[in-house]
Amino acid sequence: MIGIVGIWTLVSYKHESFEGIIFYPMGPYALGRLIYTEKGYFSVMIMKADRKQFDAPSVFEASAEEKLAASDGFIAYSGKYSFEDNKIVHQIDMSFFPNWIGTTHKSTAVLANDTLSITTTALSATAGAQDIAHIVWKKSELSG
Repeated sequence: MIGIVGIWTLVSYKHESFEGIIFYPMGPYALGRLIYTEKGYFSVMIMKADRKQFDAPSVFEASAEEKLAASDGFIAYSGKYSFEDNKIVHQIDMSFFPNWIGTTHKSTAVLANDTLSITTTALSATAGAQDIAHIVWKKSELSG
């Protein structure tokens, strides 16, 4: 996919149930960055905009409650990417969510000018039902 290499800033991230119910896993004002390299690597981070700072001076000294709250508002993963037909394939080798390590996620990707729209099935927070994740990215000025 020509034009995908670079740095992308999150515009929106939402899940939609098969019943049409919209849910924002990281809140309506989530922040995120997605990076695709020329060598076929990617890295993505998405977080809640209103994450509370720790009272502890370091992550290693934080309380269990602080760590739990921080993990509830953050996801990150990386690995290699490729394309199959109109799908982008993410082969995940590192992830905040350990269950994704070693997995492959295939998503529909549409690139229009400086906007990248990714649609994929996502595991719901409710009873493991499959939702559709809609993630929209805008090419960052950091891309040069």
